[in-house]
Amino acid sequence: MHPGRLSLRTKLLAFNVGMVVVTLAVLLGLDLAFERVRINGPLYKAIDSGQAVVADILPPPLFIVESHLAAFELVDAQAHGDTARVGLLEALLHQREREFETRRAEWTRALPPGAMKDSLVDAACAPAATYFQVVERDLLPALRRNDVASARELLAHTLQPLFADHRDRIQFAVAAAQRENAQREASAAVFVERVRIVMLACWIALALAAFVIVRRVLMKPIVERVAEVGEVLERIGAGDTRTPVVAAGGDEFDQILQAIDRMRERLSSADDTMRAQRRDLESALVEAQSATRAKSEFLANMSHEIRTPMNAVLGMTDLALRTELTDRQRGYLVQARSAAEALLRVIDDILDFSRIEAGRLVLESRDFSLDEVFGRLTALVGLKAQEKGLELLLKTSPELPPVLVGDPMRLLQVLVNLCSNAIKFTENGEIVVVTVRSVASEADSVLLRFDVKDTGIGLAPGQVEALFRPFSQVDASSTRAHGGAGLGLAICRKLVGLMGGEIDVDSTPGLGSDFRFTARFRVGSPAQAARLPHAGAHRDLRILVVDDSANSREILDDLLLLLGYAPVVEASGAAGLAELRRAAGVGRPYQLVLLDWRMPGLDGFDVVRMLRDDPPPGPAPAIVLVTAYGDEAIVREAASQGLAGCLAKPVGASTLLDAINGACGPQRGGRAPAPARAQAPEALRGRRVLLVEDNELNRFVATELLGDVAGMDVALAGNGHEALAQLREARFDLVLMDIQMPGMDGLQCTRLIRADEAFARLPVIAMTAHATAGDRDKSIAAGMNDHVDKPFEPAQLFEVMLRWLAPAGPVAAAAPVAREAPAPGPVVDFELGLRRCLGRPELYHKIVGRYLRQRGTSGNEIRAALDAGELQAGARHAHTLVSTASMLGAPALAALARELHDAVDLGLPERWRALLGRLEALQAEIDVELARHMQDVAPPERSDG
Repeated sequence: MHPGRLSLRTKLLAFNVGMVVVTLAVLLGLDLAFERVRINGPLYKAIDSGQAVVADILPPPLFIVESHLAAFELVDAQAHGDTARVGLLEALLHQREREFETRRAEWTRALPPGAMKDSLVDAACAPAATYFQVVERDLLPALRRNDVASARELLAHTLQPLFADHRDRIQFAVAAAQRENAQREASAAVFVERVRIVMLACWIALALAAFVIVRRVLMKPIVERVAEVGEVLERIGAGDTRTPVVAAGGDEFDQILQAIDRMRERLSSADDTMRAQRRDLESALVEAQSATRAKSEFLANMSHEIRTPMNAVLGMTDLALRTELTDRQRGYLVQARSAAEALLRVIDDILDFSRIEAGRLVLESRDFSLDEVFGRLTALVGLKAQEKGLELLLKTSPELPPVLVGDPMRLLQVLVNLCSNAIKFTENGEIVVVTVRSVASEADSVLLRFDVKDTGIGLAPGQVEALFRPFSQVDASSTRAHGGAGLGLAICRKLVGLMGGEIDVDSTPGLGSDFRFTARFRVGSPAQAARLPHAGAHRDLRILVVDDSANSREILDDLLLLLGYAPVVEASGAAGLAELRRAAGVGRPYQLVLLDWRMPGLDGFDVVRMLRDDPPPGPAPAIVLVTAYGDEAIVREAASQGLAGCLAKPVGASTLLDAINGACGPQRGGRAPAPARAQAPEALRGRRVLLVEDNELNRFVATELLGDVAGMDVALAGNGHEALAQLREARFDLVLMDIQMPGMDGLQCTRLIRADEAFARLPVIAMTAHATAGDRDKSIAAGMNDHVDKPFEPAQLFEVMLRWLAPAGPVAAAAPVAREAPAPGPVVDFELGLRRCLGRPELYHKIVGRYLRQRGTSGNEIRAALDAGELQAGARHAHTLVSTASMLGAPALAALARELHDAVDLGLPERWRALLGRLEALQAEIDVELARHMQDVAPPERSDG
């Protein structure tokens, strides 16, 4: 087998065995090298022997020194005749001589041949041997002869020099031994250093060899196999689970590859299963989406189908209520209308919920003020609160932006639902408070928090959890007691989420609930903010607020501060009387009193009577009665008492300022007087405009506005063909294009205009009564520059035209004339119609006259077309009626005509037949109302002929 295909385990085993063998060889060589210098080795023994000799002869051996001393004592003892001592000393001399011979024999045997042995045994011991020979041969015999003089002569001249010579030779031998030991030690040190260097070199070579072996023999193939495994895993990770993994060998990596291949097979099987499940899920999703669409369409169709007869029921009930009825009959009809309205609310909730679930509910984005929303909220739920004896209070934080951009209708829908629930579940409580404040703001948007508090039945924690689920009620008993489909709060949560907020509730059983939600809106333009109510230049009006409700006092105080006044508040009638008398006594009387009607102790009328019976000094203040329980009896009583007016709770900034103006006159704090007549922007005067419109009444209205009011040069075309012909013959600055026209509609005409390079920069503005986002998108896609909805406000039309005719400059907004508009009838809002005619009564009267004449000559064009089977013509006439009714100030007729148009357009004959009957009945009522208005109010129209 090739070494490269050996298993990793075999390679590692061979490498480890090789490393062990090499290491043992190096260690064995080191052991042999250190044999010379190790303990008990030759060199060590030589050095140890030399050191022992030096230690033995340093200082000089005692047998030489003692023998020399014993010779001196022996001579002295002989001289004194001490024979005993002489004998002892002779014996000592003989003993030392024997010791010397013994030591000399040991050195001769132990020392190796060399300088050390020569200097010590031969040179150093020779004088000592001679010394002992002289003692035996000459000294002892002389002493035995008692020849002391000769003995002394021998000591001084023979033995003493031999002793000195022996001592000197011993010192020389020691020096020689030390030199020899030093040489041996130096040699050992050099040897050890060499061995250390050789050992280091061996270890370095061993490490390099190991590195080369590991890198070339072990790591390189391992890296290659790891890369191979990585490529396989990457391929599988990329989704290739079909290609098998090849594992030819039998090493560990091949085992890994085999395991990966088994994993690939399992993944492939799982992928097949997942693909099948995905196909099933996609099929189920398509079915679910189809079911959702079918459900939404069913709910929408059913809602409309139910709403159609219900609207007829409501309309006929209203008509019946206008006739002469007995009290019992009127009660029956009122009950029937209430039940029909409740049923319509349930239907509307179901329709809204289905739209939200289907993702088809799109929020509107337009300028509005909270005062406007609260005004509509008061109109919708205020009466219910009054009927139950509850106070509905609205509190707005002063730092809120005056103008917001968003969907006021959906915000109103949430507030109406929450306030209706609060009123419905509050039987004996005191107040329902709607508070709004800012919780976060950015440069162009603000997050508002709304709180709706009540003192009703409250909720348990378990009830709160299920509160926002669809079709959920507080409990079975409340369902029976209060009714409802249980969709309101679920819809509120969806709408709040669409507005970028959240909804939640805090509640305590028996104490009430606090529903709070947040919503994000963009901040409106300063131009719109300038239109909001504010106090006039005279802000010194002294106002006293008297109300027992702390919330009501705080709200009125905040509103007055917001309007620029500095009010004083009191909590009871008695305190209010005392404050009025105190202020009058110091010469600073109040000019206006906002007096609550129902208060404990002294109510509002009691305070008025006491002021009349005992007036304070100075002029009497104007008194406005504030009440949450307004009815005609209270208004009549206030008028009979000579009060300046009545103000119904909840109070908004506009209604409060209107009450102040009514009581004290606008010169003290109202709005500036409106201009006598609206003015069109000067930049429009003299510009040529082509109006493409098939409806005669719409052409007349637009011609009057654009020609007489704005001073523009207006040309007319009845359809797209006529428009193209006029564009080829003359030059125009702008085209106003209707969308739905016979022959060639506005979209097709605009496409042909854009196809001609000569008209590439000509502004074309769409005008249609269908103001959906889809219609706007179609207009832009066809090449139109902008879009104006019918019925259009004159100021809005002028602003859009200026946007494309002039580079910049503010647009002069149209305003109503100073003359008061006639009181609106039950089905026609004459003030709205007058406003859409730029505040020009004569123009409005001309439009009404033409409409009535057209009705008298052509009759009901819609029914005639539909009865003849001309559905497109019928839909076109209904479309025309939408804009005509809106221009007249009949929004109900416009809405009904739009619904009829949609029914015809969608091919729903049963629906449009029912709508047609309602439309004809409403149209007949409007004809009567308009004819009465022309007779009673409008001046007679001059004949054109």
